[in-house]
Amino acid sequence: MKTKTILLLAIFLGLIGIKSQQIFDEVFTGTSLPTGWSISSTATNATEKWAFYSDYDDLEVYESTTVAQNEWVYMPKVSLQTYGEAYLNFGLWMYNKSSWATNRSCRASVHASINNGATWTEIWSTDQITASDFLGEALYSRFWNINLASYCGAGKPDVKIAYQYTSNKLKNNTLTSFAAIIRVNIAGQPLVSFIKLNKNTITWHPVNDFNGTYEIYYGPIGTTTEKGGGTLVTGLTGTSFTIPTSFCQYVAFIRAKNVLPGEWLKLSYLNSITSIIATPDTTSALLSWNGDADTYDLEYGVGNFVQGSGTRINNISSNTNYNLTNLQPSTSYKVYIKATCNTANWASKTFQTLVLGTDSAEKLQLSIYPNPTKNSLNFSLPLKNIEITDISGKAIKSIKNSTTIIDISELPPGVYMLSGTNNSDAKVTSKIIKE
Repeated sequence: MKTKTILLLAIFLGLIGIKSQQIFDEVFTGTSLPTGWSISSTATNATEKWAFYSDYDDLEVYESTTVAQNEWVYMPKVSLQTYGEAYLNFGLWMYNKSSWATNRSCRASVHASINNGATWTEIWSTDQITASDFLGEALYSRFWNINLASYCGAGKPDVKIAYQYTSNKLKNNTLTSFAAIIRVNIAGQPLVSFIKLNKNTITWHPVNDFNGTYEIYYGPIGTTTEKGGGTLVTGLTGTSFTIPTSFCQYVAFIRAKNVLPGEWLKLSYLNSITSIIATPDTTSALLSWNGDADTYDLEYGVGNFVQGSGTRINNISSNTNYNLTNLQPSTSYKVYIKATCNTANWASKTFQTLVLGTDSAEKLQLSIYPNPTKNSLNFSLPLKNIEITDISGKAIKSIKNSTTIIDISELPPGVYMLSGTNNSDAKVTSKIIKE
């Protein structure tokens, strides 16, 4: 079952602003399948057929590992006779990148019928999706758009839309795999989905078969399109916009305009920290993180200390790494990091410094030079069983024989940890920097 995080994202991409030329809209609230919708299934397991989930306000189907699936869900018929152009906008979320984009053991598609379901024409499928479209294992927070102009106009029959899910029993991992429809909308304009916001750039997904323009409205957190206070940018034709002034935090709205403007969709940029990695030594720990701020604040302490009672370091420069020193060996620590301009969104990480039996290079009077280096590292004393790891702990290079020099010219620039043993079999560790 999806987590509440994904549910919150569904709410986040909900209705905002004016619905121009709204023809059909279903957001799956209530306690049962919406009126006029129907399901066709060959599955015997309830989770392996399209079903309405009131806890998440969506339709979901889960991949089977034992039987092939061919599951359908049908929308009510819609008349487009009074429209010259219309777009089908639907939020189809997918989980398990392998099933959808690598192994492709499951597939989703959209079909249209002009004879009440007697025959169907496929008008979209997940065949176009690649692994790069996924954020981790999930592909969510996006509306897919289909131009329905060929079904519009006087004298055209009503159109019926169906969503098909198939699988082939070839799922090759243990991760849950599912599809979820979180909203279905037909309107005169497409619903535009953001790709990403950072401190000075807004990017969004292009809409196929769309000849109109895009509009952006942005401002400080709390800005709304109804109350003003932000900046409106019109006539955009690409898929990105650079904000003249960088923001620490802001809110952005986007909509398509094709004669009339479409519906605003919203995304906030909170300048949050993600993916903190700690690489501890006996008395220090190298911290690195992902972020987009100019400066950062950090607080750390022993164990699960109460935030506000630890050691605080403010206004760390824009480099997203910091080396904590003067720590106690074999001790559990917790660190909090946030953008300086962010008042509340701390990210945290726990780590343990190395045990006393692991000596630092400095303690054993071992010199490693030059450090930083572009090519070779020299040791003042012979080392053996050398291993170099990146900041995530992944082994990058190893040398078993005793030596006083190693070549690291092939390593990408970055910070690494080097460990090895001296002739007395004492283990030593040291941070090294490859330029």
